Amino acid sequence: MVNALRAASSLELLEQVDRDYWALGRLGAAMAAFPGIAAMVEHHALLYRDLVDPVHALKERRSTELSQFGPTPKGKPVPNPRRATAH
Repeated sequence: MVNALRAASSLELLEQVDRDYWALGRLGAAMAAFPGIAAMVEHHALLYRDLVDPVHALKERRSTELSQFGPTPKGKPVPNPRRATAH
C-alpha cells in the first residue's frame, strides 16, 4: 500500500501530509475537480490496448475497446458494431 501511495505522490496525485495522512496533490485535485481528465486517462489506456495489434484490428474490422468507450463528443452514443444489422 505504501508503494502505491508513494507512486501516486511521485505523479503529484497525492501528497503525504504526515506519517499516516495523505491528501490530494496538485494534479489529484485537478482530476477530482474536472471529471473529463479521468475520462481522457481512461481513453488513453483503451487506445493503447487497441494498438497492441493495429493491423489485425484494421484487417478484421473488429470492435475495439475504444469504440465501446462512451458517447461521442456530440453526445450521441457510439454505435456498437456487434449490434449492427444488415439492411
